Amino acid sequence: MSHESEPAAALHEEVADLRLRLEQNDAEIDALQVAAARGEERAARPWYREGALVTAVIALLFSFGTSAVSYVRLDQEAQHDARNELTGYLQRLSELPRLEQEVLLEHGQSAGSQLLAFVGAERELIANQARSVMQLIPDQVLTVEYVTVGFALQNIGAFSQAQEVYRQSLEVARNPLDRVVALRSLAGIRFLLGDVAGGRELYAEARDVYSKEIDAPELVVAYVNAETELQWALTELGAGQCAEAESHIAAAEALLVGQPIAPAYSPRIAQLRAQHAACQAGQSPLEVPQSSAP
Repeated sequence: MSHESEPAAALHEEVADLRLRLEQNDAEIDALQVAAARGEERAARPWYREGALVTAVIALLFSFGTSAVSYVRLDQEAQHDARNELTGYLQRLSELPRLEQEVLLEHGQSAGSQLLAFVGAERELIANQARSVMQLIPDQVLTVEYVTVGFALQNIGAFSQAQEVYRQSLEVARNPLDRVVALRSLAGIRFLLGDVAGGRELYAEARDVYSKEIDAPELVVAYVNAETELQWALTELGAGQCAEAESHIAAAEALLVGQPIAPAYSPRIAQLRAQHAACQAGQSPLEVPQSSAP
């Protein structure tokens, strides 16, 4: 009996072991089925129903937002600083002509030549610095500011750079007067570059700006157009174009007839008449035409 009971006991142990393995397999299969069901449930749910995913997305967006705000703030501060820097340059450029006149009155041309050279060097430095700053904030620069820098560049003989700045002044013109000022400046620089025909076309365009402004006051139109004619006349004199200069002096006088501002122009017209009297065809009685002044 003892020999027969040993195989039976071994068989019972083996059966028990098989049952245990089956129970473990069943448990693993159940676990896999539960996981699969959860995965299907997650796949069927919208992403915004997943709390962990939503939290991660919000954190990412917040990070992007704070970075963008920081960049915008830095950019605004840089633009503000550039605008202040440009204002300083423009103020100094406007002071230099007065300083030159003071030097001439106090020391004369010969004795004051060294001081005038320093003023010229400062003008060149500031004009180039101002132009560089303008390129950083082109949408914050006014026509008259472009023209101011362009005229400074013109005075130091940087005609190509001045012409480019004048073009920019025309691009940002916001009203008829801005457009006239920019066109006059471009016309004057064209003369200095030897393009007389192109300069005349631009002066004519400047004179015609207000013909499209039917609501403009008569006094304003007379003043602006007379100023254009006088600057045109001065530029023609600078180029030795005597007959052309005479026609524009006469046109300015005609525009001013009956206008309350006419007496204020009398000394200027008289001076132009004197310069015209000294004009010889093809020879300039002037050193440098100043028709492009703002």
